[in-house]
Formats: sequence, C-alpha cells, structure tokens
Amino acid sequence: MKKKVLSVLLVAAMAMSMLAGCGSKPAENDAQSAASSEASKETEAAAETTASAEDETLTVWCWDATFNIPAMEEAEKIYKEILTNEPRNAQVLNLLGLVKISQNNLDEAEKLITEALSIKKDAYFYENLARVYEYKKDYETEIKVLEKACKEVNCGFEIYFILALAYKKNIEYEKAEKAYARGASDCRGTGGL
Repeated sequence: MKKKVLSVLLVAAMAMSMLAGCGSKPAENDAQSAASSEASKETEAAAETTASAEDETLTVWCWDATFNIPAMEEAEKIYKEILTNEPRNAQVLNLLGLVKISQNNLDEAEKLITEALSIKKDAYFYENLARVYEYKKDYETEIKVLEKACKEVNCGFEIYFILALAYKKNIEYEKAEKAYARGASDCRGTGGL
C-alpha cells in the first residue's frame, strides 16, 4: 500500500513540476506584468485584424511573443552578420528571406530568396519563393516558380501538392488534379501513403 501511495505522490509531483515548467514565470515587477498583459492584448488584436483584413495582413503566430519576436530579430541580426563574411551563402540568404516573410516584407524576401536560387537550385528555396508570390496573391508567378522547380530540381511530393493548390487558386482544376496525382504517386513510390 505504501508503494502505491508513494508512486501516486511521485507521479503527481512530476506532473506538477512539468506543468509549472510550462507556465509563465511570475513578473519581476508590476511594469513587466503590465507590458506582458499589453503584449497579450496586441496579439489578440492582431488576430482580430487578421480575421477582418485577411487580404492585407500577414500574422506570425507565436507561442510567446516575448520570446519568438526577439528570436526572429536575433536570427535576422545573425544572418546579416554571416552574410557580411559570406555574401553568397545561399542557405543564409534563404533563411533571411524567411525572416522577411515573417515581417511581411515580401519584396525583400523575394529579392533574398531569388538571390539564393541564383547561387544554388534547391527545392526548398523554390518553395519559399513560391510562398512569397502566394502571399502577394500573384498565383500565376507562384505557378511559374513551382513549375520551374519541378523541371530544375528533384522535387518531393510537397512541391507537387503546393503546385496543385496554386493551380486550384488560379482555377486550373485539371492541372491541379494532375499535380495532386503526381505528388501522390511520388509519395507512394517512396513508401509514403
């Protein structure tokens, strides 16, 4: 009986410690608490703005705005620093382009990812460039980028599914069906589906 009680207490203690680790830490002072509360209100307002002006707003959903936004800013700083020493680092150019997408700076993202592609042809880079055009609602260019990716690099099923969605948005249903089928056949061929 003692072992069962001890086991239950240990499990409860472990669960409580895990839950405590997932919670937010107490504010060090009232000003910090107010800033945290204000950030939460801004996040909620951003969600409402996105719902009402979906065509013009790109929202980056963060688990914790006090962590993720500074992390994106720090990543941008690091990527720029790397590029001062290695200006033709395609991977870093692409990653900086993703940061720019998260900041809704789509023109700069397009420039950076296009530059990355001029250095190295990569399916992931094409996918990210296509995402820029999707967010710009330029579906024809998005399609051209994805079709070029299918011709120039070894694309996985993801590119074909994204291409199918782009065709669908552009009301090209037969092409969408073919792209879905191609993606599904690639997936089956690699042990996927």
